[in-house]
Amino acid sequence: MEKKERDDDRTALIFLGTGCSAAVPHFRCLLQPSDPPCHVCSQSLTLLPHLNPNYRCNTSLLIDYCCEEEDGRHYYMIIDVGKSFREQVVRWFTFYKIPRIDSIILTHEHADAIHGLDDIRSLQPRGSAIDTNPLPVFLSQFTMESISTRFPYLVEKKVKEVPRRVSQLDWRIIEENCDKPFTSSGLSFTPLPVMHGEDYVALGFLFGNKSKVAYISDVSRIPPSTEYAISKAGAGQLDLLILDTNVPSMRGRQPTHLCLPETLEIIKRLCPKRALLTGMTHYFDHHEYNEILAEWSLRTSGTGSCNRRIGKGRRGLHYRPLDLADCREARGGLGEEEESGGKSGSGGSGGRGGMEPSPAVKRDGDRAEALLEGNQGFAMHCSLTTRSFKGLRRPRFGNNDEALAIAETMHGLRHLQLFGNKLSNTGLSAILDNCPNLEHLDLRQCFNVNLVGDLEKRCSERIKVVRHPNDSTHDYPFDATVIDMDSDEEDKLNCYDFDNYDYDMYIDI
Repeated sequence: MEKKERDDDRTALIFLGTGCSAAVPHFRCLLQPSDPPCHVCSQSLTLLPHLNPNYRCNTSLLIDYCCEEEDGRHYYMIIDVGKSFREQVVRWFTFYKIPRIDSIILTHEHADAIHGLDDIRSLQPRGSAIDTNPLPVFLSQFTMESISTRFPYLVEKKVKEVPRRVSQLDWRIIEENCDKPFTSSGLSFTPLPVMHGEDYVALGFLFGNKSKVAYISDVSRIPPSTEYAISKAGAGQLDLLILDTNVPSMRGRQPTHLCLPETLEIIKRLCPKRALLTGMTHYFDHHEYNEILAEWSLRTSGTGSCNRRIGKGRRGLHYRPLDLADCREARGGLGEEEESGGKSGSGGSGGRGGMEPSPAVKRDGDRAEALLEGNQGFAMHCSLTTRSFKGLRRPRFGNNDEALAIAETMHGLRHLQLFGNKLSNTGLSAILDNCPNLEHLDLRQCFNVNLVGDLEKRCSERIKVVRHPNDSTHDYPFDATVIDMDSDEEDKLNCYDFDNYDYDMYIDI
C-alpha cells in the first residue's frame, strides 16, 4: 500500500477502527481454533493488517477538518478512544501524517470507547504549557460520572505530593438532545441519542455544513426524535450515514447492537445518499458481505446511474452505495449529479428516490474525503480488480465496457485501480477526458493499453501516481499470474475469472 500525502485543502474522515469491542481477529479463534477454522480470523495469521480488510480495531472515527475561515487550518477531532487506540495511532496517525488531536468526542463510557484516554498523555507535550491548555473532551453527564469513578486521576485537579504525568483533559458536558448542538474545534455537532440496549443511552453525532454526515456506532434502536433528525422524510436527507451492524443475523433476546437485517431496514427508512457500515464482528467477511450488500442495493434502489451494471460474466459488476467500513485508504464519493441534488435517485417509478449507491462495509484505515464546507462535492475511489487473475501478456480481445461506464458516471474520480482489465487506449482516453480530477491510476496487467506518445504524456502530466501495465505486482494481495503465450490460445483458458471479480467504490467525506 502506497503511503499517501495528506491533501491540505480538503476535509476527510479516517476510519481508525471498524470492529466490535472484542475487535477482529477474535482471541479464541486463534488460540482455540474450530474445525474448520474461522476464515475471517485465520487471515490475520497470513496477511499483514494493512493488507487484511478483516483486521478490525475498536470503532473510532478521525475527522480531519479543514477550516476555511482560518485559511485552511486543519483541526483533528476523534470520536471515541477505545482499547485499541494506541495501535490506531501507531498505524494510521503515522500513515496519514496526523500530528495531534485537537478534541475528543465520546459516544458512551464502555471500554471500547474510553480506555485509550490514558494514552492521550503520549500525544501531549511535557511542561507547564499543557496544564493551561488541556485537551477538550465532549461527553454526556452519565459518561462523565462513570469516568470519574473509574479513572479519578484523569478528573481530579488536586496537586499531588508526588506529581505524576497524566493526560490533561478539559471535560465538557453535552446534553443528550438533538436540539442541543455543540461546537468542537470549529465544527458544529448535533448529539443523536440512541438506545444501546433498552436500558442504556449512547450518542451518535450529526455534523457537516454543506454535506450532512451521521455517525452512529453503538445502537440497538433509534428513537423517533433521533430518526426524524437524520431521515429524508424528516429534517432532511443525509449525504452519508455511518451505522452500526454487529452481527449478520439476530441473536439473543435483549440485543445491544443492530444486526444486519435491522441495519438495512433503518437505511431504507432514513434513505441517505450513501451508507457505510461499521462495528462488525468476525462473522463478517469484508468481500463476501460487500457483494451481498451490492445485490441488496440493486434489489431495493431505483434506477440511478450509480447502480448501472457495467460488466460481463455470471454476476456482472456494479457500482454501489453500501459498504462495510474498513481502515485502508480509499477515496470515494458521489459524483456531481448526486451532490447537486441526486438526479439519478429522483427518477424511476417504484424506486426509493434517494439512496444512489449501495451500502458497504468499510475497513480500518479507510480515508473518506470531501468538503464539509463549500460545494465541490465528494472525491471518488474506484477499484475494479480480480482476486484470482490469469492473464495473457498479449490478449486478443479488448473490452471497454467498464472504462466507458466509469467515464460516463464518475466525473469526480480521484483514485482508479483497473488491475488486469481488458480496456484499450480508447477506454483509457475516455476516462482521461471525463475524469479531470484523477490523481492515482493503476493499470498493472492491463495489457491492451499501450502508454506511448500523447496518451503517455497526458498521464504523466496530469496524474500524480501511474502504475504501468508491466509494473511489479508484489504488493497486490491476490494471485496475479501472467501467462506468456500467443494470443490465439486465449480461448483455451479462463483468462479473466469474472466470477471472482472484486469491485469497490468508496464514498469519502
